[in-house]
Amino acid sequence: MTSKHSALRFSNDYELNSLKLLELPPDLLEELTTNSSPLYIKGATDEEAVLCTKKKTYSVRQVNLSNSLLLASNSQDGILPVYNIKDTQFSTIELLPCLPRIEKLDTILNPTMYTGPENEGTIQSKGQLYTYDNLLSLIQASEQELQQELKRRHVVVIDGYYRLIHPRYLHRIIDAVITSAEIHDMELTRISVDQCRQYLMEEFELNMLDEDVLTKCLETASDEQTAADGTYCFNETKLCRLLGERLLVAERGKQWQLDEFLELWQKRTPHPFEAKLEMLRGLYIKTPKSRSSGESLSNWLISYFPLSELPADPAGRFSHLFLEQKQWVPEDILPFIEDLAPDKKKLDALLLKFTRSQKLDGRVVYGSRIK
Repeated sequence: MTSKHSALRFSNDYELNSLKLLELPPDLLEELTTNSSPLYIKGATDEEAVLCTKKKTYSVRQVNLSNSLLLASNSQDGILPVYNIKDTQFSTIELLPCLPRIEKLDTILNPTMYTGPENEGTIQSKGQLYTYDNLLSLIQASEQELQQELKRRHVVVIDGYYRLIHPRYLHRIIDAVITSAEIHDMELTRISVDQCRQYLMEEFELNMLDEDVLTKCLETASDEQTAADGTYCFNETKLCRLLGERLLVAERGKQWQLDEFLELWQKRTPHPFEAKLEMLRGLYIKTPKSRSSGESLSNWLISYFPLSELPADPAGRFSHLFLEQKQWVPEDILPFIEDLAPDKKKLDALLLKFTRSQKLDGRVVYGSRIK
């Protein structure tokens, strides 16, 4: 006869909380079982830990259990099954896909921005320089996500160290390129790096102009793909956005009359490009002159309000937005919150958590849920 009973006893090597239970989402389980790429847990003492694969980032969260969980191995004592308790667990570790936490990248790279060859002699005194391995260790993002952010910021590598280019130096180079193109009848849709570098060094006192720096400056305002012969094509949206942001930054805090701003912006934009307000998405806030303002451009004010300077955490972000403006329509608030969630479903959940929606004059308007 087979026994329906079993024995439960504490093992001689029992140790409370000697093990950790990790709950894996299906895609991460597949990654572990089919891929030899290492996994990394990242986080400083003042940061919540994340787990990173080659391509994705996961939040690491402890989930408390309502009941104690006994971890045991089974053995046989005669005909009676015996379970030897090795550990008792009161929680598990849950891994959930999350957005990379990139904001630290700017914090650590800003002090050593590249401002020109004439200032390189003193750069070491301004802050620590970082290699790629340094950044990969410090930034809470997967390697693929980090590479994407470095590319988006047009970070340049100088002597093995990763550096941001200072906006003033970037604008100096772009202005010189535009002026040089006008002087030499050079098309902004076909800019040769070698020829451009020669013109800038000879005519604009840009001595010792680093070719890699020039290339990164051109990339900032150009199409993703360059021609096989090493020429760059200025992209209308990128160039206009760069020039428009500079105009807003130059008089930070000023409320421009929208029609006057658009007129001046277009004047500073080279032919044949056309400046359009949607190119500045995530860089400005637009407010009516009065509650009765119509849709005419002269009835609206615009001021610099960059997404990059807002808090990275959702609670702080929404709090900051509603301090700036009590009510937001969807098309105005979306540029400032889309980066908080990986998909529309999770973004809608954030809106539900932090805002109250109502209809005013037939339009949906968001107000703060936090009083």
